Amino acid sequence: MKRELSFKTHSEILDINKTTEAIIGAAVEVHRHLGPGLLESAYEECLCEELSLRKIAFKRQIALPVSYKSKKLDIGYRIDLLINDEVVVDLKTVESILPIHEAQTFGLQTQRIKSSVFSASPLAPSARAGER
Repeated sequence: MKRELSFKTHSEILDINKTTEAIIGAAVEVHRHLGPGLLESAYEECLCEELSLRKIAFKRQIALPVSYKSKKLDIGYRIDLLINDEVVVDLKTVESILPIHEAQTFGLQTQRIKSSVFSASPLAPSARAGER
C-alpha cells in the first residue's frame, strides 16, 4: 500500500492538536451522559449534537471511494466524521481498540485529510482516559 508523506508546519500541528483536544472533550462529555452499551449510531448522533453545541465544524458519513488501478470505485466505504476538514473520527463501540481498528482508520486517509482519531465507547479504558 502506497502512502504519501505530508510534512506539516508547526502551526498546522498546533491546529490539529487543538482540534483533537476539542473532539476528545466532546466525546468524553457524550460518554459521561450515555455510558456504555449503546449502538455506534447513538454515539455518533450525540457526538454530532455535542460538536454543534460547541460550534465545531464537521461533516458526517462522507462517501470514500477506493482507488483501484487509477479508477475510483464506490464500494460503500464511509468516513464517520470529518472535523474541520482535517481530522477523521472513526467511531468504535468496542471494549478496546485493536490493531485492526487502527489499520481500518489509517486506510481511510486521503490526501486532503491531515490526521485521524478514534472515539471508542466508554467500555474502552482509553476512552475513559480521553486518549486513543
